[in-house]
Amino acid sequence: MQIKFPLLNAEDIEIRVNRIIKCYAENAQGERVEYYKADLLLYKDARVDMYYLDRYVGADSWQRTHRAEGNDFICGISIKNEAGEWITKEDVGELSNVAANKGRASDAFKRAATNWGIGRELYSSPKIQLILKKYETYINNRTKNVALSNDVSFFVSEIEYDEKKRIIKALVIKDGNGNYRFAYPDGKRNEIQKRIEAAQQVGALVAASVEKGKEKPLPEIIPVKRERAEEAPPAIKPKNTPPPKDDDTRNMCIMCGVGISKAVAAISNRKVQQTVCLQCREKILKGRYKK
Repeated sequence: MQIKFPLLNAEDIEIRVNRIIKCYAENAQGERVEYYKADLLLYKDARVDMYYLDRYVGADSWQRTHRAEGNDFICGISIKNEAGEWITKEDVGELSNVAANKGRASDAFKRAATNWGIGRELYSSPKIQLILKKYETYINNRTKNVALSNDVSFFVSEIEYDEKKRIIKALVIKDGNGNYRFAYPDGKRNEIQKRIEAAQQVGALVAASVEKGKEKPLPEIIPVKRERAEEAPPAIKPKNTPPPKDDDTRNMCIMCGVGISKAVAAISNRKVQQTVCLQCREKILKGRYKK
Protein backbone atom coordinates (compact mmCIF):
# COMPACT_ATOMS: atom_id res chain seq x y z
CA MET A 1 0.00 0.00 0.00
CA GLN A 2 1.37 3.39 -1.00
CA ILE A 3 -0.49 6.58 -0.11
CA LYS A 4 0.96 9.88 -1.32
CA PHE A 5 -0.79 12.77 0.37
CA PRO A 6 -0.63 16.16 -1.42
CA LEU A 7 1.66 18.89 -0.10
CA LEU A 8 0.04 21.31 2.33
CA ASN A 9 -1.50 24.54 1.03
CA ALA A 10 -0.59 27.88 2.61
CA GLU A 11 -3.96 28.02 4.41
CA ASP A 12 -3.29 24.60 5.99
CA ILE A 13 -0.15 25.86 7.75
CA GLU A 14 -0.07 27.76 11.03
CA ILE A 15 2.73 29.68 12.74
CA ARG A 16 3.76 29.77 16.38
CA VAL A 17 6.50 31.65 18.20
CA ASN A 18 9.27 29.35 19.39
CA ARG A 19 11.13 32.07 21.31
CA ILE A 20 11.77 35.81 21.52
CA ILE A 21 15.42 36.82 21.05
CA LYS A 22 16.95 40.01 22.45
CA CYS A 23 19.35 41.66 19.96
CA TYR A 24 21.56 44.73 19.90
CA ALA A 25 22.69 47.04 17.10
CA GLU A 26 24.56 50.31 16.73
CA ASN A 27 22.74 53.24 15.18
CA ALA A 28 24.16 56.01 12.99
CA GLN A 29 25.10 58.02 16.09
CA GLY A 30 27.15 55.12 17.48
CA GLU A 31 24.61 54.41 20.21
CA ARG A 32 23.78 50.85 21.24
CA VAL A 33 20.09 50.08 20.74
CA GLU A 34 18.04 47.08 21.80
CA TYR A 35 15.45 45.26 19.70
CA TYR A 36 13.79 41.85 19.51
CA LYS A 37 13.43 39.06 16.97
CA ALA A 38 10.79 36.34 16.87
CA ASP A 39 11.92 32.80 16.10
CA LEU A 40 8.96 31.20 14.30
CA LEU A 41 7.97 27.59 13.56
CA LEU A 42 5.56 26.16 10.99
CA TYR A 43 3.05 23.53 12.10
CA LYS A 44 -0.26 21.89 11.16
CA ASP A 45 -3.41 21.59 13.20
CA ALA A 46 -4.95 18.18 14.00
CA ARG A 47 -8.03 19.20 12.03
CA VAL A 48 -5.87 19.42 8.90
CA ASP A 49 -4.73 15.82 9.44
CA MET A 50 -8.33 14.63 9.87
CA TYR A 51 -9.39 16.46 6.70
CA TYR A 52 -6.57 14.94 4.63
CA LEU A 53 -7.30 11.45 5.96
CA ASP A 54 -11.02 11.80 5.22
CA ARG A 55 -10.40 13.36 1.81
CA TYR A 56 -7.64 11.09 0.47
CA VAL A 57 -8.16 7.84 2.40
CA GLY A 58 -11.88 7.87 3.18
CA ALA A 59 -13.67 8.44 6.47
CA ASP A 60 -14.40 4.70 6.81
CA SER A 61 -10.89 3.58 5.85
CA TRP A 62 -8.85 4.98 8.72
CA GLN A 63 -9.02 4.94 12.51
CA ARG A 64 -7.03 6.19 15.50
CA THR A 65 -6.19 4.71 18.88
CA HIS A 66 -4.57 6.15 22.02
CA ARG A 67 -2.82 4.46 24.91
CA ALA A 68 -0.51 5.37 27.78
CA GLU A 69 2.72 3.55 28.46
CA GLY A 70 4.37 4.87 31.58
CA ASN A 71 4.87 8.60 31.02
CA ASP A 72 4.37 8.27 27.26
CA PHE A 73 1.08 8.99 25.47
CA ILE A 74 0.94 7.13 22.16
CA CYS A 75 -1.38 7.54 19.19
CA GLY A 76 -1.69 5.08 16.33
CA ILE A 77 -3.32 5.81 12.97
CA SER A 78 -4.46 2.73 11.07
CA ILE A 79 -5.31 2.72 7.37
CA LYS A 80 -7.02 -0.16 5.55
CA ASN A 81 -5.11 -1.47 2.55
CA GLU A 82 -6.45 -3.05 -0.65
CA ALA A 83 -6.63 -6.45 1.01
CA GLY A 84 -8.74 -5.11 3.87
CA GLU A 85 -5.85 -5.28 6.38
CA TRP A 86 -5.19 -2.46 8.85
CA ILE A 87 -1.70 -0.93 8.69
CA THR A 88 -0.78 1.16 11.75
CA LYS A 89 1.81 3.85 12.33
CA GLU A 90 2.37 5.30 15.83
CA ASP A 91 4.11 8.20 17.54
CA VAL A 92 4.44 9.77 20.99
CA GLY A 93 2.99 13.12 22.01
CA GLU A 94 4.87 15.79 23.96
CA LEU A 95 3.63 17.43 27.15
CA SER A 96 1.42 20.48 26.72
CA ASN A 97 1.21 23.53 28.99
CA VAL A 98 -2.57 23.69 28.48
CA ALA A 99 -4.85 20.66 29.07
CA ALA A 100 -1.90 18.28 29.39
CA ASN A 101 -3.58 14.98 28.42
CA LYS A 102 -5.60 16.50 25.60
CA GLY A 103 -2.53 18.34 24.33
CA ARG A 104 -0.41 15.17 24.35
CA ALA A 105 -3.15 13.21 22.60
CA SER A 106 -3.43 15.85 19.87
CA ASP A 107 0.35 16.08 19.48
CA ALA A 108 0.67 12.29 19.25
CA PHE A 109 -2.05 12.22 16.57
CA LYS A 110 -0.35 14.93 14.50
CA ARG A 111 3.00 13.12 14.76
CA ALA A 112 1.42 9.82 13.71
CA ALA A 113 -0.15 11.59 10.72
CA THR A 114 3.28 12.95 9.80
CA ASN A 115 4.55 9.37 9.80
CA TRP A 116 1.97 8.69 7.09
CA GLY A 117 3.34 11.71 5.16
CA ILE A 118 0.86 14.49 5.97
CA GLY A 119 2.81 17.75 6.36
CA ARG A 120 6.23 16.07 6.46
CA GLU A 121 7.48 18.81 4.14
CA LEU A 122 7.30 21.31 7.03
CA TYR A 123 10.50 19.78 8.39
CA SER A 124 12.29 21.38 5.41
CA SER A 125 11.31 24.90 6.52
CA PRO A 126 14.11 27.50 6.48
CA LYS A 127 15.10 29.25 9.69
CA ILE A 128 12.43 31.91 10.25
CA GLN A 129 13.38 34.97 12.32
CA LEU A 130 11.87 38.41 11.92
CA ILE A 131 12.30 41.76 13.65
CA LEU A 132 9.49 42.76 15.98
CA LYS A 133 8.09 46.27 16.33
CA LYS A 134 8.09 47.87 19.75
CA TYR A 135 4.34 47.49 20.31
CA GLU A 136 4.42 43.81 19.30
CA THR A 137 6.06 42.75 22.57
CA TYR A 138 5.41 43.17 26.30
CA ILE A 139 6.91 42.01 29.60
CA ASN A 140 5.05 39.09 31.15
CA ASN A 141 4.39 40.07 34.78
CA ARG A 142 4.56 36.46 35.96
CA THR A 143 7.67 35.24 34.15
CA LYS A 144 9.33 38.67 33.68
CA ASN A 145 10.19 37.56 30.15
CA VAL A 146 9.48 39.34 26.87
CA ALA A 147 6.42 37.86 25.11
CA LEU A 148 4.49 38.46 21.91
CA SER A 149 1.40 40.67 22.28
CA ASN A 150 -1.87 38.75 22.07
CA ASP A 151 -3.17 40.78 19.12
CA VAL A 152 -0.08 40.09 16.97
CA SER A 153 -0.25 37.21 14.52
CA PHE A 154 1.61 35.88 11.49
CA PHE A 155 0.47 33.67 8.64
CA VAL A 156 1.89 31.96 5.55
CA SER A 157 1.02 34.11 2.56
CA GLU A 158 2.79 32.06 -0.12
CA ILE A 159 4.60 28.73 -0.21
CA GLU A 160 6.29 26.91 -3.09
CA TYR A 161 7.66 23.37 -3.14
CA ASP A 162 10.15 21.26 -5.01
CA GLU A 163 7.50 18.71 -6.02
CA LYS A 164 10.01 15.93 -6.65
CA LYS A 165 11.91 16.29 -3.37
CA ARG A 166 8.78 17.42 -1.47
CA ILE A 167 10.64 20.24 0.27
CA ILE A 168 9.97 23.98 0.65
CA LYS A 169 11.75 26.15 -1.91
CA ALA A 170 10.05 29.53 -1.30
CA LEU A 171 8.16 31.03 1.63
CA VAL A 172 6.46 34.39 2.32
CA ILE A 173 5.03 35.42 5.70
CA LYS A 174 2.77 38.38 6.47
CA ASP A 175 1.43 39.77 9.75
CA GLY A 176 -2.21 40.14 10.71
CA ASN A 177 -2.27 43.63 9.12
CA GLY A 178 -1.16 42.28 5.74
CA ASN A 179 2.42 43.60 5.89
CA TYR A 180 5.26 41.53 4.44
CA ARG A 181 7.51 40.34 7.30
CA PHE A 182 9.62 37.46 5.92
CA ALA A 183 10.60 36.15 2.49
CA TYR A 184 12.81 33.22 1.46
CA PRO A 185 15.06 32.81 -0.50
CA ASP A 186 16.89 35.92 -1.76
CA GLY A 187 15.14 35.73 -5.13
CA LYS A 188 11.75 35.80 -3.42
CA ARG A 189 12.83 38.81 -1.33
CA ASN A 190 13.77 40.69 -4.47
CA GLU A 191 10.41 39.80 -6.01
CA ILE A 192 8.58 41.09 -2.92
CA GLN A 193 10.59 44.33 -3.03
CA LYS A 194 9.52 44.88 -6.64
CA ARG A 195 5.89 44.30 -5.65
CA ILE A 196 6.19 46.87 -2.87
CA GLU A 197 7.82 49.44 -5.15
CA ALA A 198 5.16 48.88 -7.83
CA ALA A 199 2.39 49.30 -5.24
CA GLN A 200 4.01 52.50 -4.00
CA GLN A 201 4.18 53.91 -7.53
CA VAL A 202 0.51 53.14 -8.12
CA GLY A 203 -0.38 54.63 -4.74
CA ALA A 204 1.61 57.77 -5.49
CA LEU A 205 -0.15 58.24 -8.83
CA VAL A 206 -3.58 57.79 -7.26
CA ALA A 207 -2.73 60.16 -4.40
CA ALA A 208 -1.38 62.77 -6.81
CA SER A 209 -4.59 62.69 -8.84
CA VAL A 210 -6.60 63.39 -5.69
CA GLU A 211 -4.38 65.89 -3.96
CA LYS A 212 -1.35 67.65 -5.39
CA GLY A 213 1.84 67.59 -3.38
CA LYS A 214 0.84 64.63 -1.25
CA GLU A 215 3.82 62.62 0.03
CA LYS A 216 4.52 59.07 -1.11
CA PRO A 217 2.93 56.20 0.86
CA LEU A 218 4.89 54.79 3.78
CA PRO A 219 6.94 51.80 2.52
CA GLU A 220 6.36 48.27 3.80
CA ILE A 221 8.36 47.28 6.85
CA ILE A 222 10.23 44.28 5.45
CA PRO A 223 13.87 45.30 4.78
CA VAL A 224 14.50 43.45 1.52
CA LYS A 225 18.22 43.65 0.82
CA ARG A 226 21.03 41.34 -0.26
CA GLU A 227 21.63 40.24 3.33
CA ARG A 228 18.96 38.22 5.14
CA ALA A 229 15.94 40.42 5.79
CA GLU A 230 15.39 39.15 9.32
CA GLU A 231 18.95 40.11 10.36
CA ALA A 232 18.64 43.80 9.43
CA PRO A 233 18.59 46.09 12.50
CA PRO A 234 15.50 48.21 13.08
CA ALA A 235 15.35 51.66 11.55
CA ILE A 236 16.61 54.36 13.92
CA LYS A 237 14.70 57.63 14.00
CA PRO A 238 16.64 60.92 13.87
CA LYS A 239 17.50 62.51 17.22
CA ASN A 240 15.16 65.41 16.60
CA THR A 241 12.17 63.06 16.44
CA PRO A 242 10.74 62.57 19.94
CA PRO A 243 10.19 58.89 20.84
CA PRO A 244 6.53 57.85 20.99
CA LYS A 245 4.93 57.47 24.39
CA ASP A 246 3.73 54.06 25.53
CA ASP A 247 0.17 54.83 24.50
CA ASP A 248 1.39 56.20 21.14
CA THR A 249 3.08 53.07 19.83
CA ARG A 250 0.03 51.65 18.13
CA ASN A 251 -0.58 54.77 16.01
CA MET A 252 1.85 56.14 13.47
CA CYS A 253 1.67 59.05 11.04
CA ILE A 254 1.48 57.59 7.53
CA MET A 255 3.36 60.57 6.09
CA CYS A 256 6.38 61.05 8.38
CA GLY A 257 6.29 57.90 10.53
CA VAL A 258 6.27 59.64 13.93
CA GLY A 259 4.25 58.01 16.75
CA ILE A 260 0.97 59.75 17.57
CA SER A 261 -1.66 59.35 20.25
CA LYS A 262 -5.08 57.80 19.70
CA ALA A 263 -6.70 61.20 20.20
CA VAL A 264 -4.57 62.87 17.50
CA ALA A 265 -5.19 59.92 15.16
CA ALA A 266 -8.95 60.18 15.71
CA ILE A 267 -9.04 63.94 15.06
CA SER A 268 -6.88 63.59 11.94
CA ASN A 269 -9.09 60.81 10.57
CA ARG A 270 -12.14 63.02 11.12
CA LYS A 271 -10.64 66.18 9.59
CA VAL A 272 -8.49 64.84 6.74
CA GLN A 273 -9.52 61.14 6.60
CA GLN A 274 -5.93 60.03 7.26
CA THR A 275 -3.89 58.91 10.27
CA VAL A 276 -1.35 61.76 10.47
CA CYS A 277 0.40 63.85 13.11
CA LEU A 278 -0.45 67.49 13.90
CA GLN A 279 2.25 68.94 11.61
CA CYS A 280 1.31 66.77 8.62
CA ARG A 281 -2.37 67.48 9.21
CA GLU A 282 -1.68 71.23 9.01
CA LYS A 283 0.23 70.73 5.74
CA ILE A 284 -2.70 68.85 4.25
CA LEU A 285 -5.22 71.43 5.41
CA LYS A 286 -3.16 74.32 4.06
CA GLY A 287 -2.87 72.56 0.73
CA ARG A 288 -6.65 72.26 0.59
CA TYR A 289 -7.18 75.92 1.49
CA LYS A 290 -4.97 76.96 -1.41
CA LYS A 291 -7.35 75.25 -3.75
